[in-house]
Amino acid sequence: MSKKPLDKDQNGRARTIFISFGIAALSVMVLGIVLLENGVDPTVCYAILTVGTVMCFVGVAFFFFFYRRIFEYHYNKKSQMLDKTPCEQLTGVTRESIKQACLENGFKNKDSLYYHRRGSSVLKENVNYFVKTVECTDLQSALEKEFEAFDAKGYKNDNKCLMLFLFKEGLTEDEIEQALDASRYFILQETTASHPCFDTAVVIPVDTTTKTAYYLPFSSRTAVYTYGIKMLKKLTSIS
Repeated sequence: MSKKPLDKDQNGRARTIFISFGIAALSVMVLGIVLLENGVDPTVCYAILTVGTVMCFVGVAFFFFFYRRIFEYHYNKKSQMLDKTPCEQLTGVTRESIKQACLENGFKNKDSLYYHRRGSSVLKENVNYFVKTVECTDLQSALEKEFEAFDAKGYKNDNKCLMLFLFKEGLTEDEIEQALDASRYFILQETTASHPCFDTAVVIPVDTTTKTAYYLPFSSRTAVYTYGIKMLKKLTSIS
């Protein structure tokens, strides 16, 4: 049976112990080196260095022992935060308006499927935006199909962000939540776990009846998803 993730207090204690142990091990090793350089009996110095080395190995073993539980703690904490994050809305969104906005913002047609543009940022050397608009009747099936299709393309660009607009008549709350769950997944994968086949995706369901788009906001200076949100707002801004 797998062990439960650490709670907040346990995570804090584990982090404190690991940091304290690391500082202590480093201090012991520095002490051994300083004493050796100052002419102290080498036998004593090497004994001190050995103790420091052993402490380092114990600290590493401690880290790997608790790593999974520490990871699960941070994963669950961020997941709960994202579950409580309300979606935001954009109005007046149509397939034609997105297409026109892409062309006006320097996007080029790629493989007759996506609009692509490479952008630069302060913290990311390049962010590759891929935009696609899709009409669908079954949102979940469309999600799975589009992710598989994009993955199959095997684009080698760094920092990829797929901005997927799913246009459907009469979106239900459950369907909107399905799309937001997909965005939550990619945020968690990008910021807490190993990246999926493509770095991230911003999923934007659009109700064609009201021309209202929904998306999950997320702010991080280093997350590609956040750059996708910034581009989303640029493409849907009123000119």
